[in-house]
Amino acid sequence: MRRILVVDDDPHVRLAMATWLRQFGFRVATADGSASGLKALDVIDASPRSQARCRDDATPPNASGERASRG
Repeated sequence: MRRILVVDDDPHVRLAMATWLRQFGFRVATADGSASGLKALDVIDASPRSQARCRDDATPPNASGERASRG
């Protein structure tokens, strides 16, 4: 099963995306912003399992979407 990270500052969007992705068999982790998302990616990247990534919020507070997507 592939893991995916959803990063969005809106809790309703995070929940909706996570619910939708779980229906497709993903194990979903969520983060509420760029800083917590980057920390979560560090944990996910350290895992030996196959990974998938998702960046949902194109304009997160405290960082640009481009910066967050590059890590």
